[in-house]
Amino acid sequence: MPHNLTPTRAIILVVVAVCAITTAAQACPVCFGDPDSEMVQGAQAGVIFMLGVVYAVLLGFGGFMALWIVRARKIRLNSPNQPD
Repeated sequence: MPHNLTPTRAIILVVVAVCAITTAAQACPVCFGDPDSEMVQGAQAGVIFMLGVVYAVLLGFGGFMALWIVRARKIRLNSPNQPD
């Protein structure tokens, strides 16, 4: 009997073997544990801090753009060569 293992069959065999051998996934202690534990509260505080940093950077960038707009308007209004 000839050995006929094509790459497609090999991939299918590996996928089936991996699915058959794996065990059930376990949640990490933060997700699986007590919602009032210190670890969960620390993770929540970290997420809130990171969101605050992102919003601060976005607000700073928007403020910088607004400053450029105001300066451009002032320069345009005060320039001696205004288009008619």
